[in-house]
Amino acid sequence: MKVVHKITQNNLLMYYQCFLAVVTVLVFFTEADNYFFDAGVTPTPKNLVIVMCLISTPLFISLKSKNFQYIPMNVILWCCLYLGISALSFLHGVPTEFVTQELETRVLAVLFILVMTLILSGEPIVWKYLRLTLFVAIFITIINNFRELIDPLAFNGFNITGRPAGFYKDPNKSGAALIMGLIFSIELLPKKFRLAYLLLVSVGTFITFSRGAMLCLIIFLFLLIIKRLIPTSQVYSIVGLLIVLLVAGNVGNYLLEQASELGILNHSIEARIVAITNFTDSEAREADDGSSRSDVASLAFRSFLKQPLFGHGIGYIREWGEILPHNMYLSFMIEHGFIGAIILPLFVLSVTRNSYGEAKNISLFFGSFILIWSLFSNTVLEDRETLMMFVLLAVMSKYSKLEKIKKISFIHE
Repeated sequence: MKVVHKITQNNLLMYYQCFLAVVTVLVFFTEADNYFFDAGVTPTPKNLVIVMCLISTPLFISLKSKNFQYIPMNVILWCCLYLGISALSFLHGVPTEFVTQELETRVLAVLFILVMTLILSGEPIVWKYLRLTLFVAIFITIINNFRELIDPLAFNGFNITGRPAGFYKDPNKSGAALIMGLIFSIELLPKKFRLAYLLLVSVGTFITFSRGAMLCLIIFLFLLIIKRLIPTSQVYSIVGLLIVLLVAGNVGNYLLEQASELGILNHSIEARIVAITNFTDSEAREADDGSSRSDVASLAFRSFLKQPLFGHGIGYIREWGEILPHNMYLSFMIEHGFIGAIILPLFVLSVTRNSYGEAKNISLFFGSFILIWSLFSNTVLEDRETLMMFVLLAVMSKYSKLEKIKKISFIHE
């Protein structure tokens, strides 16, 4: 009876893990937590993370009995390093409002990483449910992007950029989330459906007019070709068609005309289309960005050179106001000096090393995406949709390693 009771208990906990995995995608990956808080519907995202921690506590039972082996210890070690660097910087500096706010943001990020690790560390079915739910999240995001493209006030006007973003309120984050969802879900589909899925997500990403997301999507496409994960002939046809369009016609004018005819053209979208299709024109880029990002990056690098060893301290860039370096590496280097440059790459390494099979492919895709995307975003390590994917890959990598060890042991026997 004890054995039967234990098996039943473990099964119930596994189903509970699956349930929590699905909920976290629908709430945090879609950024519904931030949007509905701003709309006055739900508690603060911080409180929702705390609630998620509380309702995940029953999983400690399964952690003790069988799931401890699935925990990616590299992620735990990285969290300790990240918090250690942050705490030392905090203690060394002056605890202003900005500094305290940044420390709280990092602590919340680490707390979210740990609770996601607790939820996903288990049988493969748990993270498979999460990956399947990504399809739902992707379709929600694409629909929301189209809604906002047609009606800029569809989401209460929270998005001030003038470009579609849906719940994310930031077109760049919306585009990045779609690509991450694509990376972790595309291999779940049969090969014959992957190209259509890729094109659908590409359209949803394109209408955000995020240059960084478009670049990452193109790189991901080439990686898919190299790894032969979608029918090569079909991909080459699409790429060939795009090249013909780029060479044969004035794409910028065509897009502007189409947007104008559809009645979805505004100054922000117009400026972004001109900047993308005339990327060598510095005046077009300046008109789109308002303040040149290259100038901000130059200012940020000069700030780093003033304190290259230990940096200016945690929270320093928050004092810059609205004009921030859209670069995760520069942000950390300014605040923590040379050691700041390796914080993010170490996290990527910790979740991708010792991965095999499908996890190895995803490690290549996700690792490449994050390392490139971090050149365009300074919020990579606080965006919960991104942190969730870090943990998902870490758990998949750990499981693939355990399976590899089992196979080697079986062969030797």
